[in-house]
Amino acid sequence: GAPNTRYWMQVGNNHPTYGDERAVFEFDTAAVKQGTRVTDARVELYSNYGSGSGQPDFDLHALTRDFKEDQATWSQAESTVNWTTAGGDYEPTTLASVRPSDDPQRLTFAKKELTDKVQAWVSNPGDNHGLLLKTRDEAASQQLLSITNSEAPDTLFKPRLWVESLVENGAQTHGA
Repeated sequence: GAPNTRYWMQVGNNHPTYGDERAVFEFDTAAVKQGTRVTDARVELYSNYGSGSGQPDFDLHALTRDFKEDQATWSQAESTVNWTTAGGDYEPTTLASVRPSDDPQRLTFAKKELTDKVQAWVSNPGDNHGLLLKTRDEAASQQLLSITNSEAPDTLFKPRLWVESLVENGAQTHGA
């Protein structure tokens, strides 16, 4: 097939055609050795465009089902597997949130709940199904963001997971 030339994901609650949109993505946490104590974790996404009349909260949630990046849609996790609930199967707990403007910017998600989830993934790699980003209030029509995806040619803007952990003689940081 032809290579992907769409280097963004859209998320928000005001798309003129689709209405609500969510983004799903995952990070390989295998570089962090099982048994490692995670002391901090943060997700960085780059919003290259925004439009709308408001500034809603955008929430990060852990997915409860695997998906295929090039096949996931609102209805399907992959071409032959539906989400149990349209829009993605995710845990209700918000791992972290941001309230961005429409300007291009790096969005940093960092909260104890995110660190705890990454620790769970390091301890049990099979539990890492990825993340879902959505607007908190999807009933409102406020804002749409375009988030650079992992296919982008410029690594500076790709989604990143930073994991800090304790090692025997100090601290260590992993990027995924």
